[in-house]
Amino acid sequence: WPRLDAASRSELARQVRGVLELPELAAAFAPGSRSEQPIVGRVDDIVIAGQIDRFAVTDDAVYLVDFKSNRLPPPHPEAVPAAYLRQLAAYAALLRSLYPGREIRAGLVWTAVPVLMPIPATVLAAYAPGRSVVA
Repeated sequence: WPRLDAASRSELARQVRGVLELPELAAAFAPGSRSEQPIVGRVDDIVIAGQIDRFAVTDDAVYLVDFKSNRLPPPHPEAVPAAYLRQLAAYAALLRSLYPGREIRAGLVWTAVPVLMPIPATVLAAYAPGRSVVA
């Protein structure tokens, strides 16, 4: 922060407040949620390792949120860069095996706006580990 000029600090603060105030992210910031959650495991023969930006588990759902800064959101989930979708799909596949019976609710937060873009299960399935996606 000290090296940022006043305008940059103000813009960063605006983005942070905007993200924290998104009502659809309440579960991801609720007590018991986690930030920068390491994750590692296998889905079939594929090893998955990474870090989830925000993660929360409730009785019926698992929330998986990844933040994207300095980018404006694409017009719809199918237009999200394939690398982002593969990452979310890999985490979702691993979480599905760890929390059977719970819905996986994955989304990208575009901090520059800010807005949460839920990524539908059908999109995640297309990018699941082991799937060959042309993108």
